[in-house]
Amino acid sequence: MLKKNLELKSLPVISFPTVEDVDAIQGLISQFSVNSKSPRVLLPRSEESILTDLHSFILLKMDEVIVGCVSLKIWSRDRAEVRSLAVKPGLQGYGIGKQLLKELSTRAKQLKIKTLFALTVTPEFFKKSGFHVVPKLRFPEKIVGDCLNCSFQTNCLEVAVSKTLLRAIK
Repeated sequence: MLKKNLELKSLPVISFPTVEDVDAIQGLISQFSVNSKSPRVLLPRSEESILTDLHSFILLKMDEVIVGCVSLKIWSRDRAEVRSLAVKPGLQGYGIGKQLLKELSTRAKQLKIKTLFALTVTPEFFKKSGFHVVPKLRFPEKIVGDCLNCSFQTNCLEVAVSKTLLRAIK
């Protein structure tokens, strides 16, 4: 599943978090948020927001260490958002993010979500997994629910990407 040569003591394992994982999840996300030294690619998540959404996270662990995470935010019966997709620095390019996105897509399909979307500064990553760039206005629930309250609203670098998971039956 993972590309390139990566020496592991054990195979990567998809898992679901417990409250004991909250600090590690927040630490991973914060490495890519506005307060980090890396270019901002994720919005920061508070401990409270991670705890509230803990059930929506999927983790990838290697040797019992969290090396990647992603979260599913359901906005409506038809649409859900990919949130907080992060891979530990130094392990990017090994297929971890792609594996997490695939797991999240599978979960969204199980829930009968028709469209999966993300707001991202890295649309090329998502395009490799079948997403297409679309206008942000296609997701008004996201704009009203998050974007209007975001401190980056007037200087947002994110673009919307979307992927159809299930076709509507006519």
